[in-house]
Amino acid sequence: MGHQQRRRAQPGRAGTGTTASPTPTSSDSGLPTPSASASATPTGPESTASAPSGRGVAFYALKTGDCFDIPPGGNGGNNESAPCTGPHDAEVVFLYTLPRGLTTENEIKDKASTLCSSELQDKASKQPAGTAGGTYVQFPSAQGYKLGIKTVVCSLTGNRSGTKKLTRPLT
Repeated sequence: MGHQQRRRAQPGRAGTGTTASPTPTSSDSGLPTPSASASATPTGPESTASAPSGRGVAFYALKTGDCFDIPPGGNGGNNESAPCTGPHDAEVVFLYTLPRGLTTENEIKDKASTLCSSELQDKASKQPAGTAGGTYVQFPSAQGYKLGIKTVVCSLTGNRSGTKKLTRPLT
């Protein structure tokens, strides 16, 4: 599978959802990154019906099985809901809750990537050939994490470059 797209979302103004930070805003503090066996608790897999098409949804409000389109440029904490039965950019495979105690963007990014990695590879391997070849991992910025947003969204996409759409629900 290899390539993972990672997105850092940070809270926007009250009532406006989230916006993305295109680059890390904090430096490495030298603190050790928690291991994969840390107390992160999966909240999925849970299946839900897909949200209505064209509605903006904050990444942390997505549910397992939701399908969505990634906003232009791939930045932002909001995605556009899309029906799973039509062309869409991604489908949520798993949701996780980050553990307490992370302090930097790098720690959050590394933990999110670790949490999603094996589950996304496993789910992708169960899809028909050529169906799902990319991953999309969304997680909060350090600021969002401090404010209580601890959700990691692990999704599959049609391909690594994000140019191929999924056209039906994943199996």
